[in-house]
Amino acid sequence: MRIHTASLVLALLLACQADPPARQPLVLGDAAPASAPASAAAPASAAAPASAAPVTAAAMPIARAIVEEKARREERDRTLWAPEEEAQRYETAFIELWDAMRSGDAWVALRDFPLRTLEVPTLGPVRKLDQGITRRLGAPGPGRTLTRGEWPVWLDAWQKDGLEVLQAEFHHRAFTPGDPPRSQVAVELHLRQGGTRHRVTGTLEVVWAAPAAPDQAPTPAHITATGVQVDSRAEPTPFALWQTLPIGKNRPTSMLLHDLDGDGRPEIILPGANRRIRYKGDAFISEPLAAELLPGTDAAVLADFDGDGYVDLLGAGRQDGRLVLVAYGGDAEGHFFGPPNPVFQAPQPLENVRVFAVGDVDGDDDLDLWVAQYRGAYQGGHMPTPLGDAADGWPGYLLLNEGGGTFRDATPGSGLEAKRARHTQSATFFDQDGDGHLDLITVNDFAGVDLYRGDGKGHFTDASAVIDERRLFGMAHAFGDFNNDGQLDVLATGMSSTTVRRLNGLGLVRPDHPGDRDLRTAMTFGNRLKAIGPGRRQARPGSRSPLTWRPAAGRGDGGLDVENDGDEDVSSWPTGSSAGGRPGTTARATGGTTSTSTTRWIPPPPTCSSGSSSARSRGASPGTA
Repeated sequence: MRIHTASLVLALLLACQADPPARQPLVLGDAAPASAPASAAAPASAAAPASAAPVTAAAMPIARAIVEEKARREERDRTLWAPEEEAQRYETAFIELWDAMRSGDAWVALRDFPLRTLEVPTLGPVRKLDQGITRRLGAPGPGRTLTRGEWPVWLDAWQKDGLEVLQAEFHHRAFTPGDPPRSQVAVELHLRQGGTRHRVTGTLEVVWAAPAAPDQAPTPAHITATGVQVDSRAEPTPFALWQTLPIGKNRPTSMLLHDLDGDGRPEIILPGANRRIRYKGDAFISEPLAAELLPGTDAAVLADFDGDGYVDLLGAGRQDGRLVLVAYGGDAEGHFFGPPNPVFQAPQPLENVRVFAVGDVDGDDDLDLWVAQYRGAYQGGHMPTPLGDAADGWPGYLLLNEGGGTFRDATPGSGLEAKRARHTQSATFFDQDGDGHLDLITVNDFAGVDLYRGDGKGHFTDASAVIDERRLFGMAHAFGDFNNDGQLDVLATGMSSTTVRRLNGLGLVRPDHPGDRDLRTAMTFGNRLKAIGPGRRQARPGSRSPLTWRPAAGRGDGGLDVENDGDEDVSSWPTGSSAGGRPGTTARATGGTTSTSTTRWIPPPPTCSSGSSSARSRGASPGTA
């Protein structure tokens, strides 16, 4: 399909062009010796930009191959992917509606939506749920049909009655070509009226009108709202904005919570902004975290690494243009003093440290580290491969504490080498099988969940096969006893894809890649909930729930009891959230069921753990990045 084709071709063509005259030309294929004189390169005009340099003779076959591949992709768009191309054309009406509602007045956007008729159901009786929530379902049978003229009048009545539109989502999950074409569009609305919040979900069954001209955008002829469900809850809501924290101009990428000064109240630690935020009186006060904190310390962890009884700060920051691992010693008042102390010199430059998992993995009573990096897509023209098992990122390191907070690389021979270059987003040391030794779980983009069992001596065995389906675009994870059975469960957050559901519904797959359907379905399942131990040798599959099948690509997951009802809840914050974006999700526990998802922190002693930069042991603090 057309997605990314133009960008890919442009990047590869630029890579095939000659470098500026001061450097050797970039030669792909049979490269000339490094000692070849610069004069051997095809001369470029001094006035011409470097991008206009001619393609070298050796690069011509590569350039031709790119042009041919582009032609093949365009041909597939016209043939194999034609139904999906048509689906993308028809969904434009809802994409424009969604964008307009996000960026402007939602009521104006709804009034301007070009529908002809809309059938809405009559709502059934009120059903009372727990936590003060009520539910009403759309009644079966014909409902009320609104014409184009009645639609804005109907909207005006709701707006005048005090209804507010807080958020909307539209997902074109199914398309049927034909005469007329038809679509299924999943809709979710968050509304507020008179002190009550409403969440409306359902499916819009769309019959499309034929465009008057080939270049005209399709519009709906008739829409029927089906499967409507309205969940309502009286305010005040569980959370309300109290104070915007003064973090300064920097945008932190990790957050830690720990009571550094021993006053019984945890501080908020934002290493990326060099901020420690204390609660004093009735407000939060921001102050520097460390006087000599290196810039770019986006990932960090709190734990007592030198064994002096005080929490230290260890992070990855920029020094002399390089990313380095350094530590800052702590004192009894929770201050971090002195210059950064290097704790490890990587054999190759560190690029993007994203994850710290902390625990005593070799049984010598000090804290060791698993340090992982995240490369992701489009770094230097690179795309993680193969999808579902990508391990072609930047390497991770198992670092054993030598005492006093200095570390040595113990990755070779540890059993972690084969997948050390995963695109890792989160990791935790914990005792999965109940044998008293720390095991390791990693959650990885473009691959999924990996599980390694430790022997207590710093060696690990890959046990990922015990997880029934581990593939996903892994973003983060959280632990908890989700169903109150005394066993540890893990929620791994991932990504879903409306496009994949639509492709599967259309039955589209490349004939030369028949396994793509199963792979893309598994990878875009969303979040995965697994019962994983400790004491469970086999990880059983988790059930689908609102947080597993309707994910928002949560990059930070954490557990807390929101309502103080004894059940554990989970909070997940998605990527790219903003005032106009998708909000964070808090899923509630319902007392031993998995109809909603829950989590709480359960560190099997002795252990430390990391979402992306967190730990708990000898004063270490859990958190996420």
